[in-house]
Amino acid sequence: MYFRSGMRHNPKTGELSGFYRLVESYRNQENRICHRMMLAAGFLDDLSGEQLNRIQKGLNLQDEGLDNTLLTQNANKS
Repeated sequence: MYFRSGMRHNPKTGELSGFYRLVESYRNQENRICHRMMLAAGFLDDLSGEQLNRIQKGLNLQDEGLDNTLLTQNANKS
């Protein structure tokens, strides 16, 4: 999974901002690579690229059923 971003009008700020979606890649029955949107995360202007990567990695681990310490470590620091 990865974050895909695009520019959209943010109704809160009235400006163009990055709008994020969590996307999964998979192969269909014809073995072609396809993508599906898993989550529309929305406007994440307050997060850095590193924070987005940590969220993405944590969601990947959770999806695979593995121990997800990436997200809990960050929550404990707050």
